[in-house]
Amino acid sequence: MCFTKRPSVSVGNQAKPPVLVPCDNVSSGEGVEDDGWTDATTARREGEAFSMGALNGGTQSNGGSQPTAGPRVQGRLWMELAIIFAGVFGAFVAEDVRQQREDDRRALQIYEALLGEVRIFSERAPHVTDVMRDNAAGWSRRRAAGEFPAPAYYREPDAETPPTAIWEATLASGGVALLEPRLFNELANFYNRLGSVSDRYLRYNRFTEDRILPFTDTDPAVFYGDGNLRGEYRAHMERLEEIEADLRARIQEAHRIEQLLEGALAGR
Repeated sequence: MCFTKRPSVSVGNQAKPPVLVPCDNVSSGEGVEDDGWTDATTARREGEAFSMGALNGGTQSNGGSQPTAGPRVQGRLWMELAIIFAGVFGAFVAEDVRQQREDDRRALQIYEALLGEVRIFSERAPHVTDVMRDNAAGWSRRRAAGEFPAPAYYREPDAETPPTAIWEATLASGGVALLEPRLFNELANFYNRLGSVSDRYLRYNRFTEDRILPFTDTDPAVFYGDGNLRGEYRAHMERLEEIEADLRARIQEAHRIEQLLEGALAGR
């Protein structure tokens, strides 16, 4: 039920106030003068009815219903939504593919860099252990001959510790997330043990520089007491043997790490 307002009219010298008239009477023209008011009201109502009909399924209500182009509009809307969805989904898929290729490329670079770093150690370390062993053997021969040589020692002429820069950069950059879990565990254990050897050698070398090198050209009595090597120097030579044995174990481990890295590269 709805009502519309009929404009006021004048009768003689008196003006009648506006009254509410049912919409049905307005639509049929009963009791309302054709003054433009009802035409505007009817046009507005018809426009609202058409708009609601289009939204509710494509039918227009104006005293009855009749099919319009609504189904075609709905179909077109669904088609546009499907195209938009396909475009967005395709963009996500393309981004995933691009990211996966980028991760594969970075992983390849990390594997190659780590392999090169491990090889530097595995190729250099055997020479170091051989020199350590020869120095200790030379000291033993001289002692057997009745001499009092300075305690055997080893000093690395180049870098004092094995290379670990690539591994540390991989950890710092989050590149470990791109490594295979088993290979990551093997690498972490290897570099942890290698770091332990490096720390032991640095302590060993500090003693060499502070307590042996300054006295190599002085009286051997600095190193000996009662004809035997003093305790701190004997312990220093024992540490040299321990470092040599530890390095040899790390060399074998490095060869195994190289095989794992080569296998990972071959699988990409």
